[in-house]
Amino acid sequence: DDVVVGAPWYTDYKGGTDYQAADTGAIYIYYGSEWLDDFDLLENPDKMTGSQPNAAFGFSIASAGDMNGDNFNDIFVGAPYHDDGLGAVFLFLGGVDGLQEVPSQT
Repeated sequence: DDVVVGAPWYTDYKGGTDYQAADTGAIYIYYGSEWLDDFDLLENPDKMTGSQPNAAFGFSIASAGDMNGDNFNDIFVGAPYHDDGLGAVFLFLGGVDGLQEVPSQT
């Protein structure tokens, strides 16, 4: 099994103090394996970041089951302040290489 952790107040300052990119949000994906020793819980997670400042991407995360019937689990990621507070829910499809980096639907 895999673990997805939301970090809605994540800000990537890229070495500076770009406050216009504050609270973009992110999710961290930790991929498990069949063997507990190979479960990379604390090292090298994949990270996806939101696309808008102050959107709080990753505020909520839910399993979407297998939306497209490819035998890989998909997830919903919420960003309640996306588009100046209108909010958005993003659908990320799973695949053999993990979650796709671009949402399938918004």
